[in-house]
Amino acid sequence: MVEPILYASLGALLAALAGLLFLPVFWRRAVRLTTKRLIDRLPISAGEIVAAQDRLRAEHAMTMRQVERKAERTMGDATRDRVESARARSTELGHLADIADLRSQIDLLVAEGARMRGERDKSGEEAAAAYDALKEARAAADAAARDLQAARPDASAARRATEQARVESSAREAEIRALRDRLAAVSGQQPAARQAQTSSARADGKSPAARPHLPRAETPFGGSADEPPLAASPQPAAAVTAPLPAAAELAELRKRLDEVADAIVEAAETEEPSRGRGLSEPAALPEPLRVAERAGA
Repeated sequence: MVEPILYASLGALLAALAGLLFLPVFWRRAVRLTTKRLIDRLPISAGEIVAAQDRLRAEHAMTMRQVERKAERTMGDATRDRVESARARSTELGHLADIADLRSQIDLLVAEGARMRGERDKSGEEAAAAYDALKEARAAADAAARDLQAARPDASAARRATEQARVESSAREAEIRALRDRLAAVSGQQPAARQAQTSSARADGKSPAARPHLPRAETPFGGSADEPPLAASPQPAAAVTAPLPAAAELAELRKRLDEVADAIVEAAETEEPSRGRGLSEPAALPEPLRVAERAGA
């Protein structure tokens, strides 16, 4: 009973193997017939199909190229945008730095403005103080101007008095010079009178040593003590009458010199101290007085 099953199984296997061996032939024939049937059904030929495929392939290639070019342009634009973005970012960073600098400058300017406001307030106070000082100075200047205006008449009077005193001093000096000349002339006449007196005494034969000595105060005309007195002379009229005019003139000259000296001193005292003259003119007064004293001696 097993043998028929085995034989049946072997026959099935052999049939399957034979079917597998003839299957490619049947497949190729089926494909050929199906292809022929499809070609017969198509309205175009195979060349046209190939051409259509080539056209489609070319269109696809052109489309791909356009897409690639568009992609390249897009990538270029993206790159350019990235560059522009980086540049804008750097510009933004620069602007931020400038903003920080400007803010620091604003802070400095605010501090400087506060300092300048303080200085302005201080200068305003100083200006107010200076204005007050200016008002006081103007008031003082006005007072000084009024004092000066009030002092001008006194100054004019003092100037006129000074000029008058100077004129009087010049006149007194001229008078002093004239008196000096007269005093010199009188002093020159005294030795001649003394010589005449001595010669007359010698003519009488009297020795000067035998005459009585008189004190210096009693000797006439300021003569020395060893000179003979005129009273012992046998010719008193001739000896005395000669020097009498000279003695009177000397006394008058001394009196006038004293008056002139007093007048010059008074004129010098009335001069202004600002002239710087002081007592320079009266300082020359003792000289004529000394000359007069020497002439009288």
